[in-house]
Amino acid sequence: MINGINTDEENIRSMCRFLKQHTQIAGIELLHYHDLGKAKYRALGYEVNPPYTFPDMTRIEYLKQVISEYHIDILDFS
Repeated sequence: MINGINTDEENIRSMCRFLKQHTQIAGIELLHYHDLGKAKYRALGYEVNPPYTFPDMTRIEYLKQVISEYHIDILDFS
């Protein structure tokens, strides 16, 4: 999950509707954004913009509630 990219409520609701209509998934895992590739991009001469971030736990908990409205389980494989 990346702030400003895929953490707005409408994006999450659209994803849930798509998953319910087109798949038979057991659940989803909300993956944290990581920046492990930044050093590689810089070494290759690429700029790393914008600085992506992971949403705070309050936002994550809210999005989990939205997802649960669609009866999709939140999985945790960590």
